[in-house]
Amino acid sequence: MTLYVAGVMHCDPLGRKRLRKWLKHLKKKDIKPSYVLLEYNEKDHFAFPNARKKFRSLCEKKLAKYGLSDDDFNILEESLGYELDSHLDSFDNIDILYYEELKFRDVTIKGIYDNYSKMIFLENYDKNSGNFIDILSKELWKDLNEKLEFSKYETKRDQYLFEQIKDKTRSFLNNDGLLIVGVNHTRDYPNKLVNLLKESKIYKKIDITDLEDIL
Repeated sequence: MTLYVAGVMHCDPLGRKRLRKWLKHLKKKDIKPSYVLLEYNEKDHFAFPNARKKFRSLCEKKLAKYGLSDDDFNILEESLGYELDSHLDSFDNIDILYYEELKFRDVTIKGIYDNYSKMIFLENYDKNSGNFIDILSKELWKDLNEKLEFSKYETKRDQYLFEQIKDKTRSFLNNDGLLIVGVNHTRDYPNKLVNLLKESKIYKKIDITDLEDIL
């Protein structure tokens, strides 16, 4: 089996667009995965979509000074937990395998918004440019990549995720699958998740795409 891995940024406002493009590319190549592995738990599958309207309201209030359009706020709204349902456009009949335990995820809408607000470097943003979302996504990726340089040897969570993924796919070893995971775990550093997956030789092939390079 081949495990197709997408390295994502969880708070990327363009994450849904990037992920959908990657998934459509796989479908065009006639790849037929039987499951998708998500860095969430089953409770999140209901909590995040149900909270998108509330998240939008928070963004409309906090980002009013940027003069965003309805389309911009639609994108921000749909970015909340986008990994949970972006696959439905291309692969709507596959098993969803959650590999995150509840004890590891205690997410609030305000906390997710804070991930945006702490990393917005757009004080000089030109309201007439109309590219707020593009700039925000670019700056968030830049900030994340700088942080990854300092955390690349933190591997405790990689080991945890590896054990969870290995267990979840035990009965799917003859099938192709999708793994959507934070890009921190897909970089080629010692003992990071992708290297643990490769070294295990559980999967015939590991195909990795960094979604920052998509679009």
